[in-house]
Amino acid sequence: MIPQIAMLAVALIAAHPAAPDPPSPAGGHAEVVAQALVSFSSGEHHWEVAPTTVAATTSTIDVTGPTFLVSTGPGGVLAGPSGESQTWRLAAGEAIFDHGDESLDVQAVAPVGGAVTLISPASGAGTNPFTPGEGVRDVDLVRDVLTTNEALLLETDVSALVLVTAGSVNAGGTTIVAGTPVALSGAITLINTEQTTALVVVAVIGPLLGAGPESSTPSHHRSHRIRAQQVLLRR
Repeated sequence: MIPQIAMLAVALIAAHPAAPDPPSPAGGHAEVVAQALVSFSSGEHHWEVAPTTVAATTSTIDVTGPTFLVSTGPGGVLAGPSGESQTWRLAAGEAIFDHGDESLDVQAVAPVGGAVTLISPASGAGTNPFTPGEGVRDVDLVRDVLTTNEALLLETDVSALVLVTAGSVNAGGTTIVAGTPVALSGAITLINTEQTTALVVVAVIGPLLGAGPESSTPSHHRSHRIRAQQVLLRR
């Protein structure tokens, strides 16, 4: 009986092979600073990027869909759902993922002030378009600090939104300067060819992980690597 059971187990494994585990998009000294599973609807999508300065007094930001909130300095910021106690303290370069459909209260930690940038994979036509196909994908926010001649290597079959927050990088002969978001796909090489240090964040849409759920109950919490429940990207 034991050989038959072993043969049955082998047959079941062969019939239902384990799904491949996609690697982290961050390599070298790059880090994934925020992450979420996003369930995309069918059709065209686009990237939305909204930079906002933050003062020592509280300001309110509306988040209408799945969004990365990146602290871009010079000082840190405090943030949390409007009307609730502040949930996150984000130093320059740190980020969180928010499921959207709410407003966030944000304020600078120090009098020097701060700034945040919202990066969202939004449905519909717009600037920096892409078509992910219907289903769940891992979306990562990668951050790297590049000195002269250092490079960040990434790959995505859908889209990666590159945002340089200081300095500039070169991508295939094209210079991407600070504050100008650019969407790229395929094998991506970002090189700092200047004498000044470049700070860059890249929102990377990863491989298809499965069919999208009909509904979901988003939640979010803080750790070294931010994770979130699946969220439905609305049409």
